[in-house]
Parts: sequence; structure tokens; C-alpha cells
Amino acid sequence: MADNHAIVMSSTDRGKGLSRTTGCFNGRLLHACGLIALSQANFGMDQGAFNGIKAMDAFIRKFGVLNERTGQYELETYYLPLLNSLTYIGFAFGLITGNYISRRWERKKCTFTMCAWAIVGAIILLTSYTKQQMLAVRIVAYLYIGMELALVPVLQSELMLAPVRGLVAGAYQSGLPLEGDKSWRIPLGLFFIIPTAIARGVWFMDKSPRWLLIKGREEEARASLQALRLGKFSQAQIDAELEEQKASLAMDA
Repeated sequence: MADNHAIVMSSTDRGKGLSRTTGCFNGRLLHACGLIALSQANFGMDQGAFNGIKAMDAFIRKFGVLNERTGQYELETYYLPLLNSLTYIGFAFGLITGNYISRRWERKKCTFTMCAWAIVGAIILLTSYTKQQMLAVRIVAYLYIGMELALVPVLQSELMLAPVRGLVAGAYQSGLPLEGDKSWRIPLGLFFIIPTAIARGVWFMDKSPRWLLIKGREEEARASLQALRLGKFSQAQIDAELEEQKASLAMDA
């Protein structure tokens, strides 16, 4: 544990304020951090988009019913709770499968799989014309969110040093001044952007050193950790961090 503190302190002592954080980054770590931040932003997009489109007239006309008394379309009273609650089915399944895939087949493959689910969900969203389709796609979309919750905290702890872990967060909300079906289809179509970017970028991200150690691939773990710390920490500090991870795994065994 003392060795790890020495690593953290050596980086933070290089400067104050922003320099304490930027001193921990090299190009590879910045790439990994950016992908994790993008992944978290997708959750903000989902929340912002659905909170907005549920109040749009075009969405209500498409998936609501005509109230003959008022002459206006409205979403049926049972439908909104279903839109909000069925997501937990996909969320729970994504959490379980994400945890299994990340342990069994490595973090990068889990990241790619969750992005594939998100893209499938975006396709169904854009082609939904019935209430049943919209309910189904909410379940599929939250597979991504569940897998993200299983994966992102693990990647944060395994790739990032303590001073930079707090940066990996984000949220996104937007509204577009369009009318008709485009007013709700275009915001949902934005769900393509982040998963596609992550799915492409994840193959250029280094593997988790801790996962490689778990699988008994110590030399690969050393090479991965060197790539993530290169230029910011000495070889002795990198070796000390690797030894600490090995000791931590031995204690957990």
C-alpha cells in the first residue's frame, strides 16, 4: 500500500491544481478515460431524451389515444409507468451479463458487446411505430446501462490512478426545435453516436492489467501497465504498482 501512495504522491507533487491531474495522464490513459466518460454520458442522453420526448405532441399522437372528451391525444395511464419500470428488466440482465463477460472474456470485449446492444436498441427506437415496440426497446436500451454499471467502476479502479478517477463522469441533455415525428426520432437517433464511437475506439485501448493478472498473464499485465503509465512514472514505480496489484489479488484469493 505504501508503494502505491508513493506513486500517487509523486505525480501530484509535480504541480498544483490542474497540473496534479494532468501529470497522471499519458496518451493511452487519456484515450481510455475518454471512452469511459463517453460511456457514462450515454446514460445522461437516455434520461434527457426520454424525459423530453414523452412531453412532445408528436410522440403523444403516435403512441397515445384520442380523448374524445377533450379532443386531445394523451398517453394512457398504464403506459407511462410501463415505459419507466420495464427498463429494470434490461438493466438487471445487463448487470449480470456484463459482470460475467468482463470477468470471463476481458473488459474490452464486454465494452464492445454493450455498445452492440446500444446500437441494436437505437435501430429499434428509430423504427418503432407501435407502443409494444417502444416498450421492448426500452428493455433493450437498458441492457447497455446495466452492462455499463458492471464495467465502468471496474475499469475506473483498474486503469485510473486516484487523482483522475473523479473526472470520468458526464451527462448530456438536449432538445431540438423540430416538429412532427422528427422531433422525437432525431434525439433518439443520437444514441448511435456514442456507442459507435466507443465500439471503434475500444480496440485501441489497453487491456486491464488486473484482469491479465487474474488470468495468470503477468508479462502482458506488465506491458499493459507500462503503456498506461509510460512517460509519467518511472519503471520502479510501475513495477511497484504491479507488485501491489499482485499482492492484492493474492489476499483476495
